[in-house]
Amino acid sequence: MHGGKNSATMPGYYRLMGICICGISALEFYRAYGHRACDLLAHARTSKLDRISIAGMNRGEERLSEMGVLKRPIHVLVDREARRKPNERFICKTHSNLPPRSVIKVSEEVSVVCPELLFLELASSIEKTPREDLLKGEVALALVGFELCGTYLLSNEGQCGSVQEKMRKGFANTHQSLTNKERIEKYIANCGRLDGVASARRALEIIQEGSHSPMESSLFMLLCGPRSHGGMGFPRGLLNYRVKTSRGQRLIDLAWPHFGVGIEYLGRNYHGISEVERDDRRRNEIGGEGVTIFNVRYEDLAQPYRFKQLVEVLSKSTGVRVRVRSSAFWRRHALMKSVVLSNGI
Repeated sequence: MHGGKNSATMPGYYRLMGICICGISALEFYRAYGHRACDLLAHARTSKLDRISIAGMNRGEERLSEMGVLKRPIHVLVDREARRKPNERFICKTHSNLPPRSVIKVSEEVSVVCPELLFLELASSIEKTPREDLLKGEVALALVGFELCGTYLLSNEGQCGSVQEKMRKGFANTHQSLTNKERIEKYIANCGRLDGVASARRALEIIQEGSHSPMESSLFMLLCGPRSHGGMGFPRGLLNYRVKTSRGQRLIDLAWPHFGVGIEYLGRNYHGISEVERDDRRRNEIGGEGVTIFNVRYEDLAQPYRFKQLVEVLSKSTGVRVRVRSSAFWRRHALMKSVVLSNGI
């Protein structure tokens, strides 16, 4: 109690019970929520962890399974080193002096770290990998950043029932993003000496907000990502750029408005005649507004020869000169491609 009021109703004084999930378990949790994940942002928040214990974790584990967190061990956040008791079902982690509102209370049994802290924790795990794996880890972290700052969440393995439709396409769309680059940057600035800051900031430089699908994220990274990480280094385009046409607004998957150029990703299973006719009409509508649209299929990204053709076409259309002869770069590019093309469909 504080000043005669119930402390659980007062911002900043919420006392958590049960289990607080973090790291990759928190990512699995958000993905399990799918299109409803953004509703969690309205829940009560705190930075206090004093009443989280192993006993509470045991109570929360069953509830987590019901919520779709199936992988074990579960990564959990506890308040002190003294509470990091060995348990094959849990990996316990501590943070000191968390910024305000770092933990979201989902229910009496379950809490989850906020998306900004999740991103930082994933960055921390990357910094502990061998140096030769750091580049691959930062590319994978950037993909998670696209997801958190976009309007989709990947499906977890083993999801079924009401999410069968989601599983068919591999992800669920949300009505808003879980976070954005500005909120992540502000959170990092308030974190002091927490691990992961350096990798998080490098990944943030790659991320672009507004992606609606995994392959839009992959497309952006391959073409606009920095050469230091294996991207082609084209100027940063805009994802889902809105164009007014005679038939209303249309979205371009990846656009460079200043150059009057855009790309539409057609997908891996793009074969139907009706789909071709629909996108031809759409391309003509957008073309009438002075934007040249190039259709890109999965093979254009996956096959080296076709990808180089795409790069040449874009280079001529934008006037951006892209010439890379370094064998070291193409090794980085191959590494990036191996990560980003396993990201979507």
